Amino acid sequence: MSPPLRFTLALSLSLALLAALFVYLRISPAEVLEEVRGASLPTLAGVIGIHLGALAAKVLRWRVLLSASELLPDHAATTAQKHLVKDAVFSGWLGNLVLPAKTGELVRPLLYARRTGEPFSRVVATVVIERAIDLVVLSLGFWAVLSLVQTSVPLPQGVNLAAKAAGFGGLAIMGALFLLWRLHPVSANVLSKDEPESDPPRLWQRVVSSLAAFRLGLDSFRHPRALAAVFWWTTVSWALEVVGAVLCISAFDLRLEATWGAATAHVVATTLAVSAVPLPGGVGVEQPVTVAVFQPFATGVVMNETVLAVSLMLTLASIAWVVPLGLWGLIRQGARLGAGGLRDEIEA
Repeated sequence: MSPPLRFTLALSLSLALLAALFVYLRISPAEVLEEVRGASLPTLAGVIGIHLGALAAKVLRWRVLLSASELLPDHAATTAQKHLVKDAVFSGWLGNLVLPAKTGELVRPLLYARRTGEPFSRVVATVVIERAIDLVVLSLGFWAVLSLVQTSVPLPQGVNLAAKAAGFGGLAIMGALFLLWRLHPVSANVLSKDEPESDPPRLWQRVVSSLAAFRLGLDSFRHPRALAAVFWWTTVSWALEVVGAVLCISAFDLRLEATWGAATAHVVATTLAVSAVPLPGGVGVEQPVTVAVFQPFATGVVMNETVLAVSLMLTLASIAWVVPLGLWGLIRQGARLGAGGLRDEIEA
């Protein structure tokens, strides 16, 4: 199946899920559009600006991880090299919009590895650390905020279970990565002694080599301060996401008790939902989750069209930066545009 066809099918599924939600809630797109027209435009502009800050914090944390693992080039000889970290991150996020099953996550380490000459498995190790820390910070933030607020109706049990699973899963992954890093390093150039080095390496040799390179990518464990900085930037990025959600709720004058708790639950629940059901931009996945999460925080009657307007604007606030900056990053790094270009980065 060609990448454009895969993207079309995924987008069709997203829109079908969204349409089914509209039918289930008995509201029309026109009603949601009317809510958007009545929202505070300056506040919505602030939401979009805050999302850029959240994305920038994620770029900075990956730079810290790359530096701690000695994966940053000593100097940038060209403009493309100077912006490689940022371009790789945004290109990966763009890939998540147009490639199925979150395979856009591979675009970032592949693009970076190809442009720097580093082994892919060594670069991808930093992404795995980053994702594990994401899970831990999201879970800690969820339980810290929710322990301070009380709602008349409990949150859906699935949200609580997902937050717990994310936290324990993140800790388990970090523990496994640390144990792997503590193992005695294996040479990245292991070749059979009875074969000349010119022969292609066997499968087991490639596996051993990739594992050795992956372990080298975990060298940030040598630098506790660097890992602390990564936790800090991760916390900043997700905190900004919550601030953006609070502002968006305010822009639509959505009446919720414990707004900060509602915004935190929204960010955590939608992030985990999109990770489990990866569709372009999270459309069709985030919206029903937002409706379910906001209901326990409602003060009186909450209009579902307003909740959907909030959810769609928060999705748009992220896409508004990812699409242009991701495309510009691909152009600057010399990759072909479109899903085919992203596919080439994966298959090369």
